[in-house]
Amino acid sequence: MGNFFNRLGFTASTIMDLVGKVGGIWIIWDTSHANVRASSVSSQVIHATVHKEDYEEWVIAAVYASPNPVLRETLQNNLEDVAANMDKSWLVASDFNDYANQSERRSLSNNQSTTRSQKFLDRVNNCNLIDLGSSGPRMTWTNNRHGLANTMERLDKAMCNANWRTLYPEASVKVLPRTYFDHSPLIVYTESMHSLNPLNRPFRFEAAWMSHPGLLDVISSS
Repeated sequence: MGNFFNRLGFTASTIMDLVGKVGGIWIIWDTSHANVRASSVSSQVIHATVHKEDYEEWVIAAVYASPNPVLRETLQNNLEDVAANMDKSWLVASDFNDYANQSERRSLSNNQSTTRSQKFLDRVNNCNLIDLGSSGPRMTWTNNRHGLANTMERLDKAMCNANWRTLYPEASVKVLPRTYFDHSPLIVYTESMHSLNPLNRPFRFEAAWMSHPGLLDVISSS
């Protein structure tokens, strides 16, 4: 399970393979903060346009890539087709069920396919997507096995095109610890994580302050 949030007031989540009315992908939004209009829906991706007053419209793709390689290939083809015609800011996020290089996999198993990871990376490049990176735990999925049988991978991520990155230059991604599921939730901040509350900004000490003649007076009065 993976999900992501942002400060425009909506949540997208991906939950297991779609079976009837159980599981799949859902998007929730607060209509007092934003309006979301779905343009295409499938079992692996929902494309929707996000509109907020005084903000430029942009498109989100909430992804849950199937573990089935044939179905996953269909998703990747779809994303490439969308990318070729995308003229808006575009955010693509959640569970891709793939990793881009060996640094995104931690396992003692010899079952590591550099061909698969290179193919995924090629797909990302074909879509002109930029990995937003993340803070917090690097690996977002585990097979929940113990000891030498444990495997961890970075399957969940948020990526965007250049227009979206320009629209939200301070955007960042935070990976939360896993709880009951094998995937870690993601939080996508469209603004700086500290911008809404100055008290949350990290304290930084400037060495030049030591040379200011009034430093001791400021310390004493504080």
